[in-house]
Amino acid sequence: MTPEAGISVRELDSIAIVGAGRLGTALAAALGAPSPLGRGANARGATTVLLCVPDSEIAAAADAVEAGPLVGHCSGATGLDVLAPHEAFSLHPLMTVPAGAPPGVLAGAGCAVDGSNARALAVAQALAARLAVLPKIGAIYSSPLERARETVAPLARARGLAVRVERGLLESDLGAWTGLSLKRAARRPEWAVVQRHASAFRFPGGESFVEMQARMASTIGRLVERHRGQTIVVTSHADPIKTLVAHALGTPLDLFQRIMIAPASITAIAYRVEGLSVLTLNAMDGDLASLVKR
Repeated sequence: MTPEAGISVRELDSIAIVGAGRLGTALAAALGAPSPLGRGANARGATTVLLCVPDSEIAAAADAVEAGPLVGHCSGATGLDVLAPHEAFSLHPLMTVPAGAPPGVLAGAGCAVDGSNARALAVAQALAARLAVLPKIGAIYSSPLERARETVAPLARARGLAVRVERGLLESDLGAWTGLSLKRAARRPEWAVVQRHASAFRFPGGESFVEMQARMASTIGRLVERHRGQTIVVTSHADPIKTLVAHALGTPLDLFQRIMIAPASITAIAYRVEGLSVLTLNAMDGDLASLVKR
């Protein structure tokens, strides 16, 4: 068993597993960790806390345990999901924040990107300041990729929340196209299909746009249901967010490239009984007070 993508081995040096049962015991043996702790245990000495509880009990277990900044969830169905430090989610309306990638490169889910620079940090801090207008954030979810987790790190620190990693928010799986420059990709005959008929395209050895949109829509739908009536912040990537917006608007997938999503921009979607409403799209500056429910 290996850590979730984007989590370094260094971060797993000190592990506390919370939740008894065969899964917790097996996980402790596999990772060389101490025996599982009971719920409500003090795990502040650990750098990583893994919750081995049913999906329906995650929130209660996370609230009960006294833990440090890293939290994770493990279930028989999903394997190991490590929640990185300072990530959280908030929904209704859903706030999606795209993480940055190198300009001119198709980064994809398998491309490592160094986001540790002063400009990226300043942008992330400014994002946290803009979202300060929200009176309460129920949770923060992030793609497992480091550049996504670091985008919401200042926000999570300011709100005292853990960043919850969700695989369904991952960047596109570009397969053989991962790391390809945009200039080289644009020379390929398939590029016209990517731009004008995305519903018919699959990245060689990777994901199709139809699959990516279905993944995003189902993931967000599940998180909305989990946090009904709350506002959650979700950090993903440009193309996945664009397909989610197309889904919310009822826009054909073949036209999703007309939607623009910039790094660290904010898109808000309200999930209501009557249906979905896009409240703001690709907001890069300005006051968000109008999004607050009165």
